Amino acid sequence: MATAFDVGSRTSNASPSGFIAELQGLRGVALTLVVVFHLLGAGRVSGGVDVFLFVTGFLAAREVLSRFGRPGFSVTRHYSRAASRLFPSATVVLLAVGVATVAVLPATRWIDVGRELAASAFYYQNWQLIETGLAYGAVSSAADPLQHFWSLAIQGQFLLLWPIVVLATLALARADRGLAGRILITVTALATAGSFAYAMWFVRVDQMVAYFDSFTRFWEIGAGALLGLVATRLRFGARTRSLLAMVGLAMVISSGFLFDGGSLFPGPAALWPVGGAALIVLAAGDRGPAGRILTSRPLVWLADLSYPLYLWHWPVAVFYVASRGHPELGTVGAFVVLGISLVLSILTYHLLERPVVRLRPRVSPRRLLTMTAVPLVVVGSTALAGVFAMTAVIDRERAAVSEPSAGHPGAAAAPQAGAVSEFRPSAWFAAHDDILVDGHECPRAPDRTTLGQEAVVCEIVQPEDATLDVLLLGGSHTEHWIPAWEVVAEDESWHLSAVVKHACRWGLAESGDDARPCRAWSANVTEALRTDPPDVVVVILTWTTVHNGEVAPPADQVEGWRWLVEMGVSVVGIRDTPRFLQPVPECVLAADVIADCARPANEIFGDLDALLADADVPEDIAVLDLSDALCTTMQCVPVIGDVLAYRDRNHFTNTFASTLAVPLRAALAACRDDALEHASLCVSASPR
Repeated sequence: MATAFDVGSRTSNASPSGFIAELQGLRGVALTLVVVFHLLGAGRVSGGVDVFLFVTGFLAAREVLSRFGRPGFSVTRHYSRAASRLFPSATVVLLAVGVATVAVLPATRWIDVGRELAASAFYYQNWQLIETGLAYGAVSSAADPLQHFWSLAIQGQFLLLWPIVVLATLALARADRGLAGRILITVTALATAGSFAYAMWFVRVDQMVAYFDSFTRFWEIGAGALLGLVATRLRFGARTRSLLAMVGLAMVISSGFLFDGGSLFPGPAALWPVGGAALIVLAAGDRGPAGRILTSRPLVWLADLSYPLYLWHWPVAVFYVASRGHPELGTVGAFVVLGISLVLSILTYHLLERPVVRLRPRVSPRRLLTMTAVPLVVVGSTALAGVFAMTAVIDRERAAVSEPSAGHPGAAAAPQAGAVSEFRPSAWFAAHDDILVDGHECPRAPDRTTLGQEAVVCEIVQPEDATLDVLLLGGSHTEHWIPAWEVVAEDESWHLSAVVKHACRWGLAESGDDARPCRAWSANVTEALRTDPPDVVVVILTWTTVHNGEVAPPADQVEGWRWLVEMGVSVVGIRDTPRFLQPVPECVLAADVIADCARPANEIFGDLDALLADADVPEDIAVLDLSDALCTTMQCVPVIGDVLAYRDRNHFTNTFASTLAVPLRAALAACRDDALEHASLCVSASPR
């Protein structure tokens, strides 16, 4: 079966079964854009993948015209052709990634990569990335070495379902190929239009999810399929073809420079690279400048390597950066990675890919499908087994750290720099020791599997005779405080709930700096607060940054707090959490002494009073500064009271967060002395 990495049929300007030389060159251009932008684009997206998706649809549709419904047609043969082309190289790359993960990456990342290995092997990687909330970004030591498999997953899903759709159409048309063609064109056109409309809407709602969604991406494949189904009816003269090819090539090459696809695709902006690819296909047979470029030997050679090079370049880049200990790839590193990837691609192409493809005439389709699919299934199944085994270990350690330990007081003890005795949780488990909101029978509010616009209320403590209604509101830096607030709320008989959206903070102004989904979520939260206001709203007060220290809150947040105060709602602001230069568990595993993972406190925190004054934060907001529970006067340390405090760069472990109830209670008690008539929470809190 044809894929974006195969060549296929000509359009109307050649015989229906002829070879499109320009498609080879187009694949070479698209691959060049993908690799160059991945390695040197600092996270920008080129549009090359969008071209690959379009070509996948076009070639699959052309194959329908030439093969389906004819004598001797076999679905198994079609699947075996795709498997023999795609599976062997993917299997080798996934095996290499598994080995490199154990050899290069810290143990804290093994379970995550294991999930990605399984998702890549079974072609649901795009949905896995949505589940984990991964945003498409630049090469870094923290990047997922298999995130680029998302586009292969979408192509694979289409190639699996497309023959079924075609056969169903033939059955509906009772083997009348003419009627079947008309039905197939109509169905494809409607599905493509629906997908494009959905993409236009979803990109505005939550672009990071839309980027990986199969249904928002289908229109790019569908556009290619539709063109493949109707191209034989389109005729153009030589001059027109030359013009179309030149314009199309310019559109494809310029797409990454004109549009930041990582934040715009697959919305209307993706029409630029997809439209350019369509013009090139329509110009098949062009003998002008663009046609000569697209059929040149360098591009054709690069196109032959397109699939293995696409597979290799991203994991090579990630492991190169991780092994060198650099945060970014850099220009020199990009050329080193390119050279290594080219060598691996050439070897994969000549020693594996071509020999397997040459087996097609000599091996039955069923046997060829088995030979190529079984190794990939074994790799995916082994990865899943490893994930299940590591998950069992995590569950056992989570149960162990849930038991109180007098020898591990955590935040109940003052932070100290220097030697650390045996601590818990272990550095390996700490990366997975996150807040279990699901334990309160409410959604983890919200992850990237939903639109995340709703003001989802998570009920945490619900006493029958609650003396106070307290709401925790914000993003993940609010969420990781839940265990501490839960302990205090239970002691004080408060009703405690949370409304959390990861990567967002609530603000009042529509023109806030947050992304569009955060503004939509904020608007829904505002309406919920207006309808049923709590007694107290707890927010994160300042913003800590990795390199620029602590900064003041933006105006839309401050306006929201002022609005709450005017409604008679008490607002309690907690100073933000320290941010470290690298994931703390990884640093602890690699460092000779844990003290090497500490950060100077003056690099993280600034003058709090000055920050609040500059932002015009209302003076009647209760301020809780718990930085003394996290840092000494000189350093912010990773282990406090023999408890590893952070699960990544800036989020508490659940084990440590529960111990923060002690300094939190003390801070609330001290708050009673502030002359804040409306600060009912501070007045109600009592020391224990």
